[in-house]
Amino acid sequence: MKKLLFLLNTSLLLLFSCSSGDDGNNNVQSDFLVGTWEYDAYSAFDPGTALTGTEQLVNYIHLCPTQKNNMVFGEGGSAKNEFNYSDCNQEISLGTYSKNGFILTLDFEPYIDQMDDVWEILSLTNTTLIIAAPNPAPPSDPVEIDVFRFIKIE
Repeated sequence: MKKLLFLLNTSLLLLFSCSSGDDGNNNVQSDFLVGTWEYDAYSAFDPGTALTGTEQLVNYIHLCPTQKNNMVFGEGGSAKNEFNYSDCNQEISLGTYSKNGFILTLDFEPYIDQMDDVWEILSLTNTTLIIAAPNPAPPSDPVEIDVFRFIKIE
């Protein structure tokens, strides 16, 4: 169950959105990634859906009323996912990340087989991170494409 919740949280972490100033190009500023990002919104789509940046997203529901779920990206490639259960007990997963152009790769140690995820960065500004999980390579049979939006905490 923890792995499923972690997968959901990680998926929610990386969301996309378009600002009124977007010109249709991916807005990616690599220096903006470092910091703490609060889970904000998410959605899932059928495989093959063309993502345009105008998809309807659902507000992320934080289970703990006093603590928010976060993803933290450190200067040296360290990553931390902070998940809070409804009783506010916190589970922290440590790992690493790398960014190459529009690709964000996450590797969380307790979930090596399941959390070696590659995400497409749809938008990265100083306040918003939006990511999408691309369709897995065959022979897997994907059932959804996950899109997440995070809000940077200063």
